[in-house]
Amino acid sequence: MKFSNAPYTPAEAEIYADLVETLFDTTHTLVTGILSGLLVPVVAWLYTSNRNYLVLAGLMAALGAVRLNVLWAHQRAPFTSAAPTLRCGKPVTRPGRSAS
Repeated sequence: MKFSNAPYTPAEAEIYADLVETLFDTTHTLVTGILSGLLVPVVAWLYTSNRNYLVLAGLMAALGAVRLNVLWAHQRAPFTSAAPTLRCGKPVTRPGRSAS
């Protein structure tokens, strides 16, 4: 990741796009992460009976639901010809779709 305003090279942009795609492009990976994150406050509540852990679990579940809605909205969004571009000028594409 660059911390300057210098443009990404095409290779850097492709690596970044691939990384983001593999981490966040499927519902399964996101749900797995949400459930893994909920596991800690739930286990802590089971051991301590402290209500703060239940509140934290509820908050994390709500934020997880928001993240799922954002992913689903992104997947349903039409891919227009005015596709966003990376700083290197390469258009952003999703698997199976072209930036035409």
